[in-house]
Amino acid sequence: MEQKPSLSLAEAIAKLEYYCAYQERCRAEVSKKLISLSVSPDISTAVLAHVIKENFLNESRFALIFARGKFRLKFWSRYKITTELKARHISEKDIQEALKEINGPVYLKALHTLARKWWSQNTEKDLSRKKPKLAAYLIARGWESDLVHDMLREIRL
Repeated sequence: MEQKPSLSLAEAIAKLEYYCAYQERCRAEVSKKLISLSVSPDISTAVLAHVIKENFLNESRFALIFARGKFRLKFWSRYKITTELKARHISEKDIQEALKEINGPVYLKALHTLARKWWSQNTEKDLSRKKPKLAAYLIARGWESDLVHDMLREIRL
């Protein structure tokens, strides 16, 4: 099998600047991209230093945008967002700053919206079976069980 020639420093910088400018990235994604481009380790280190110095790569900004997007668009819970950010090796400080975006009333409203959507789409007729299924669905998505059970007791869907 023929090995691809390694990119020069200038070529790697150009590719990674474009890659990071297109969408917010974390360091782990940039490292994977460098590996997929067959960039040598010494050039990878220089490229990483460059994209960080030039602010193409900023993990605090990434965490904030990631948390905001996953919460608002996909109704992810704080727990699920935290788990995903930890899997991407984001610092605890950056994770906590990102989660400050998700305040109490907005968080509960998202839980209610997700629950109503599931409730309207589920065809189960028996309420004694439908409510536990809804609770299991929400808890499986990372929502806190105490919030889920409080919501099911307080509101009628």
